[in-house]
Amino acid sequence: MSILEAIILGVIQGLTEFLPISSSGHLVLSQSLLGINQPGNEFEVLVHIGTLMSVFVIFKKEIVELLTSLSSKSTQFFLIYIVIGSFPAAFIGLRFKNILESFFDNMFVVSISLIFTGLILYSTSIIK
Repeated sequence: MSILEAIILGVIQGLTEFLPISSSGHLVLSQSLLGINQPGNEFEVLVHIGTLMSVFVIFKKEIVELLTSLSSKSTQFFLIYIVIGSFPAAFIGLRFKNILESFFDNMFVVSISLIFTGLILYSTSIIK
């Protein structure tokens, strides 16, 4: 992968991460369109780490407030709920890792998933 391709994919990641669309799906499609054959998912992990760092910068004040209020019962319950809410995703991700990884190698599955997500988002805007 060239530096220009990495920059393009990084920009795509940055633009799509905070929208209600799949940034990972768009990275997969962009790599396919650009003809980038990147084995493994190391690059995707790196750009997601970059996104995480931007979240830390943007929400620094809120994170500090959360960490300084750890003795508060409401903060403790909030953190417990986050942990409990993460268990299903972790279980499914670890249990079905190989199957889920194979989906990202299939452009048809990624495309259909993005279209399905778009239809769900669109339907929520017309139901009002």
